[in-house]
Amino acid sequence: MYKFFCLLSLFTSVFHQLTAQLFPKEGSKLNYTIIGFSFPTQKNAVKYKIQLAAKNYYDVDSFENKVIANFYSGDSKMIERVPAFGLNYTWRVIYISSDSSVTKGALHHFSTGSIPATDTAINRLRITNGAKKYADAFVILDEQNVICDMHGTPVWYLPVIEKIDSNLLMARDLKLSPKGTITFFANMKVYETNYNGELLWSLPKSATKGRDAMHYFYHHQFSMLNNGHYMALINPPPPQVTEVEEKNDPDSISDIQKKSLGSIEEYDSAGKVIWSWESFDFFKKFPQQTLKSYFYEDVGSAKTLLDVHLNAFYFDEKNKAVYLSFKNISSIVKIKYPEGNVLAVYGNLAKQPGVQTHGSFFCGQHSCNISSEGYLYLYNNNSCNPAKPPEIVMMKMPATQNDTLQKVWEYSLSFDEKDPDGQTYSHFPVKLETPQNNGRRFFTTKFQAGGNVTELPDHSIFISMSGDCGRLLIVSPDHTVLWSAVSEKFLKDQDKWVSNDLYKASIIVDPKDMERLIWNAETGKDNSR
Repeated sequence: MYKFFCLLSLFTSVFHQLTAQLFPKEGSKLNYTIIGFSFPTQKNAVKYKIQLAAKNYYDVDSFENKVIANFYSGDSKMIERVPAFGLNYTWRVIYISSDSSVTKGALHHFSTGSIPATDTAINRLRITNGAKKYADAFVILDEQNVICDMHGTPVWYLPVIEKIDSNLLMARDLKLSPKGTITFFANMKVYETNYNGELLWSLPKSATKGRDAMHYFYHHQFSMLNNGHYMALINPPPPQVTEVEEKNDPDSISDIQKKSLGSIEEYDSAGKVIWSWESFDFFKKFPQQTLKSYFYEDVGSAKTLLDVHLNAFYFDEKNKAVYLSFKNISSIVKIKYPEGNVLAVYGNLAKQPGVQTHGSFFCGQHSCNISSEGYLYLYNNNSCNPAKPPEIVMMKMPATQNDTLQKVWEYSLSFDEKDPDGQTYSHFPVKLETPQNNGRRFFTTKFQAGGNVTELPDHSIFISMSGDCGRLLIVSPDHTVLWSAVSEKFLKDQDKWVSNDLYKASIIVDPKDMERLIWNAETGKDNSR
């Protein structure tokens, strides 16, 4: 009897080991079409073949008559692509030995789900300049919640990740993390998921005890650091003012004390705040009128509200510095990490009060970064210059107090393309439909919000244009457009395609990073190279 239970235990253990290696799991519904297939090895096998059919089959003969693809590998795991979303699939493994004899495995089943963004009849990434050098890359579109290949075909989507969410979250700042997962923020919360869309880590908007949940929320950017910590921009409640104080003596409360000026926080894996910096502590040193003088002219009511609008950060982990972008005062503030003291200010705030921003290097900027050569670069919305398009600006930072910023590279987003109707438009349109123009389309070059930019390993630049522009492109250092596309949706009632809204897009350049993302989701481990 004892031997029986030992053998049963051994059999069960081996069985679980074998079944644990089988992926996709039986009956699973996948949110992607690029799949990491894995299966048990066989002692004498030297080659493995996966057979795939695009339907559920439980009879071997029926399956064999409907095989649509055969995938080969010398390993018991392989990454392959299935034809489409929204289909059922049957697959099996054939083990091939050195003498060419074969052993046929059992039939297995899975399906692929779908969302509107994966339906290319109603949403598409239209390629306007095909990739050659970056043909194997992938782009991630937030708000659309998809990953597309460089031909514009969706290969992954973000599924519902919490039971409280009956619909897909409108994810923003959706991107690959340093450890091969996906991070984003939505509904004033921050999230980390794996390739399968399983929730790995999250913080609610009121993560820190004692915070005012009505004011405290995440915005604009959420990133994982190389050390595995997380960093996010937050909107804290306005400091130093209570309702009692304002009620008792409202005239003594300054405008700057009524406004949250934006902060940044770092969290460990347990969600504990281990570092923070509040911009209020810096800006409260400025007299109100002096601070207002730094706002660019067209910011409107923001001058009254003193909304400096913190909208991006870059953490230089090697040199221990954090760069913070304040859009409405057209300034980048560099602070020392972790001490928090301000090391430098670049842009409008670094000038004398009252100086006009026209002709400066950037205005109403977004997405600040440091290049591989140590240059500060950003997406310049050119908000002060309505006659000019957005630009990508790269600048050499001052080496001493006597130096100034020097522009070393720029790219103007002003070239033209033709839409599917044959009409020519620029790369920075804001489409307007007004009675005055009888429903005809025209464009303005004023583009005040959004946009992001990322340097690629060969110093080319990946650019995402925000708003209802929906345009993406890769530009080489010599200004050659290496790839471009536009995200579009089909308006059935008007029988035409129009640009999709995008907040940010990101790119996966190295196919090995995509492989890592896929295998991490299966193993639950970081499969670093």
